[in-house]
Amino acid sequence: MEIALVVLNYNDLDTTRNFINSVKDYDSFFKIIVVDNCSTDNSFSVLMQSKSQKIDIIKTERNGGYAYGNNFGIKYALRNFGISYFIIANPDVHFDNKIINEMIKVYNEIEKVGIVAPRMISEQNGTLESWKLPTFFDTIKSLFFLNRFFQRENKKARKTSKYILVEVLPGSFFMISTEAIKNINYFDERTFLYMEENVLGYRLKQHGYKNVLIPDITYYHSHSVSINRNLNLIKKYKTLINSTRIYNNYYLKINFLQKLLFHLFAELSIIEKHIFLKVLEIKNDLYR
Repeated sequence: MEIALVVLNYNDLDTTRNFINSVKDYDSFFKIIVVDNCSTDNSFSVLMQSKSQKIDIIKTERNGGYAYGNNFGIKYALRNFGISYFIIANPDVHFDNKIINEMIKVYNEIEKVGIVAPRMISEQNGTLESWKLPTFFDTIKSLFFLNRFFQRENKKARKTSKYILVEVLPGSFFMISTEAIKNINYFDERTFLYMEENVLGYRLKQHGYKNVLIPDITYYHSHSVSINRNLNLIKKYKTLINSTRIYNNYYLKINFLQKLLFHLFAELSIIEKHIFLKVLEIKNDLYR
């Protein structure tokens, strides 16, 4: 039973290098696969200095986003090593070696488990544990800043047992079995960034897999600035819109009228962001 850790890097050399140094001696991992998602800052050549018998540094042919990069790393590991489980991690997370064994136990105790994750502790969001698969109405709300004031009360799973069955878990750190990732045909590469957790949760549910939160163990997500550095606000929200459209069209299978409605609200959400940026610009000018 071998476990591989897959971590993506895109123009975030320092964070990724620090992450590698923090986990390279963890005996839970048979292999650590660092996937450089075609960085433009010379990350790959510097990261190659960390290559070892345990650590493989590989590079994608293009920056295809989160799903593409993770698929690239997973398929590389499956071609070259006998991997039974994968840990998918952002380079800006921090966790103890001992929690990996606790995560593995779930697969032995519960039948047909897809994803297992600890509670996430974040400096931005506090404790984020899990959420329900978004409805069509949820996806529209998610496009707007005002959504933060009307979020559904589903982000904290009530602790009723050692393990909690949930629908969606954060994508920053989780374990998935080789069987599950192959059966659902890997990550959906049509999403570049955002919505990957929801798509993954939907596909696993369709195939009868259970996703499990372990409330008694935690990891810390410090939220690297790499996404903010590489995508401006408008571009980020356009990327979110595209990924949400994929979720709505191919998973919720919304009808023609719903597609028109989503397009309308998507355009309104972009206007909202332009107004926000203009107000911010005026405010900054006033304080100069």
